[in-house]
Amino acid sequence: DHREQIAAHNAQIKLCRDRIHRNYTDARTALEGARRMDPAHKETLALAGRLEYEDKNMKKAMEYLEAMGNPFDMRPVPVTTPHQTRVILEAQLIRGLCEELGGRHDIATATYTGVLTAAEQAFGGSLTTVDSMSRPIVEKALLRRALLHFSSIDKSIDMLRRCLSAPVELSPETSRIALRVLCKVLLRDTCLESYPFMAPPPSSSSSSSTANNALSPSVSHTSTTSTTANTSSSSSSIFVPQDETEEAILALIHLEKYLNPGLTPHQGDLQLYDELCIAFSRKHQYSSIVDVYERSLGHNFLHLHQWHQLALALMSSGRYKRAMLILAECMIRDPTNPCILLLAAKICINHLDQIHDGIEFSSRAVEILAHSNDEYDSHTDMHVHPSSFSSKMWLGRAYLALGTAYSKKSVQSKSYAEREEYQELALVTLRKAHALAPSDHHASFHLALLYADIRDIPLAIQYCKVSLAQDREFVLGWILLALLTS
Repeated sequence: DHREQIAAHNAQIKLCRDRIHRNYTDARTALEGARRMDPAHKETLALAGRLEYEDKNMKKAMEYLEAMGNPFDMRPVPVTTPHQTRVILEAQLIRGLCEELGGRHDIATATYTGVLTAAEQAFGGSLTTVDSMSRPIVEKALLRRALLHFSSIDKSIDMLRRCLSAPVELSPETSRIALRVLCKVLLRDTCLESYPFMAPPPSSSSSSSTANNALSPSVSHTSTTSTTANTSSSSSSIFVPQDETEEAILALIHLEKYLNPGLTPHQGDLQLYDELCIAFSRKHQYSSIVDVYERSLGHNFLHLHQWHQLALALMSSGRYKRAMLILAECMIRDPTNPCILLLAAKICINHLDQIHDGIEFSSRAVEILAHSNDEYDSHTDMHVHPSSFSSKMWLGRAYLALGTAYSKKSVQSKSYAEREEYQELALVTLRKAHALAPSDHHASFHLALLYADIRDIPLAIQYCKVSLAQDREFVLGWILLALLTS
């Protein structure tokens, strides 16, 4: 009779597992029958807690899971089958999720740590031997524990490092989430003063302790470890980041490996290239930014933003001719984008000495922006560009580029009549730029330069002082003022 009862109870449990994803009502009925047979049965309580959690009934789910307890807290630790271990770990994970949803983050963190401890006890004292059934549960416990410490930057970075360096093999999705969150914390919420330096890599004699990385501390919060890390990294092949930017770059490079070149990436995946750009910019590594955006084109060749960023990176690294080739491609894809036209005009005027092309690009930008502002002022629907291009500031910049080009063209002119003509055009254009953007010190400065060129020294000094009043750290303005007053 006892064996028949056990067999009937196991059959009831199997029926519950089969029905739990189909119909909550049928599953509850089956679970109530199983609980009447054995109210303290661990798997029955675990399934009941899981059912109530999936049905968004957190209070009742916690009642079942608390009644179940954690068998791995018992001494001696009970011997369990792989299936029983998975059920217990999943129940503890759900309990942590319930605590997290209830806002009790400290209890949730302790619960997730309990899941990892139980997994170690069940699989021979190490997470490296966790089977395929329990690995997703351990992964989620590692990830959720790492994501619960945003109130403390040190703890957040520490937990994310532990998650990524855990001995259990993480799935690509878990690794991607942890790496992305770590990059966000390092780039946006951390400075050098608050950065927890990484501990030096363990020596070969102490490598036996790596199996406990998921639970033991992996960072030192004192700045003295920076010197230690330098010494250790110089004597080994392991790279140890020395600040938050270096660690962010390292994490982003690892994150890039999870992009599939054969598939069109999600917009959020492409953002990692912009984050790499931010990180490399802080280190003034503009050639590396060029490499980043060249790789990004392999994932999305048609995305205009990637082409535009590549042109900016080439310009920043001093490769102006190639930047113009990339901008020409951008103009083919979006011929009415004033930002691209103004960037091309700036390169032609300031770096390539192609004044005629600079005038052409600036004139097109002025035409597009003037039309855009007319549409905006008349309250009609704008279909050309967003309202950010409707501000007078953009039109002022376009007139400034055009006026600068006319001014340089006047200097290059050989005949007096041609030079006077371009000086007049430059004067009219720069006055428009100054009227549209009176707070732009560049417009005042170029007006001062032009008046100095036509020998109107009082007006040149006046506009030079206006430029310096708008930006007192503008070095070229002080140099011009010194020349004018000498």
